[in-house]
Amino acid sequence: TRSGGYRLPPGADRFPLPGLSPEEAVALAFLTALAPRLNLPHRQEMGAALRAASAGLAPSLHRRMREWAEAVTVQSDRGDVPGGAALVLMEAIAHRQTVAMDYESRGSGRARRLLDPYAMEFGERGHFVHGRCHRRDAIRTFALGSIHAAAATGETFARDEAAWEEFRGAPGVFGGLRGGAPVAVEVVFAPEAAAYARRRRWPEGLSLSDGDDGSVVLTGVAQGTAGIVPELLRWRRLAVVRGGPELRAAMREEVAALARAYDLLPD
Repeated sequence: TRSGGYRLPPGADRFPLPGLSPEEAVALAFLTALAPRLNLPHRQEMGAALRAASAGLAPSLHRRMREWAEAVTVQSDRGDVPGGAALVLMEAIAHRQTVAMDYESRGSGRARRLLDPYAMEFGERGHFVHGRCHRRDAIRTFALGSIHAAAATGETFARDEAAWEEFRGAPGVFGGLRGGAPVAVEVVFAPEAAAYARRRRWPEGLSLSDGDDGSVVLTGVAQGTAGIVPELLRWRRLAVVRGGPELRAAMREEVAALARAYDLLPD
């Protein structure tokens, strides 16, 4: 226009929405309602974006979508993810920038760690970032909940594709934790837990077989003990590690530590 603005043709202020199949409408309904209730960074913004994207749908479909969404409950014992650190990591992954983290680990305490972040993983049992740790000069996994602060350093990195593919293809990964050398696994689940063990989706590299007394036996290889030990402790006395030696030693150490902690409690 003469005033320096732009004139849009009729209807240009609206963008067409693609047609949705019934299955896609159900999926969109669940995602729109559940996004703000999931323990993910920026979940409120995710929910707002999904609602905006579906604003052009018919009111009757909106009502049905609300009904579908209300039929689902989210239950999680995960704490909130630090949104600021997660956003910094997401941007650093996109731009291949090294990140300085104020990180606290159970083994080495709180310290400044430099990381070349490769990918983030959000799961039922934890939220993690994977990347090359400068201290270890190897790909490691860091829990997002243990990051107190994170900032990009301005330095860029080239991802080691061969090492990354090997890391991603590691068998026997529990809860996103891939640290440690592969260990042999032989776990016996008691008959009363056999049905639950069969329904559990075990990581690649592990398989179940039937025992003689109605039990089931899990065998294979796990990537380190950091992930599988907490998993087996959830089964309490219904899962007994018969081998290999590294896993059995790790379980004995954890159970002994628990016993000592309870010995310190007054009766």
